[in-house]
Amino acid sequence: KEHAPATEMFFLTRGRAAVLQRGRQVFVLEEGAYFGEIGCIVDAVRNASIKALCDAEVQVLAKDRLLELLATYPQVANELHAQARAKVKVRKATSDKTKAPK
Repeated sequence: KEHAPATEMFFLTRGRAAVLQRGRQVFVLEEGAYFGEIGCIVDAVRNASIKALCDAEVQVLAKDRLLELLATYPQVANELHAQARAKVKVRKATSDKTKAPK
């Protein structure tokens, strides 16, 4: 949920889900996607909510386990950080397009 503390990351193992910011859909996640890692990595609150668009299944990885895995496997940590930066860039561009004019 948007603005909630990030305490887990999620893997969408079945279905599709919408990424919502300020109640507006900004992106659609497909089966195989993961989300929630950015808030866990940077110790932040969630910047979006996720809503299933159909029957969906997710697997959950607790933040402490994620950080433990990243410390154990630095190559995975580097890749996840790179993917997180790319996600932020894409979502920011998408979000900027959906903002209401001032």
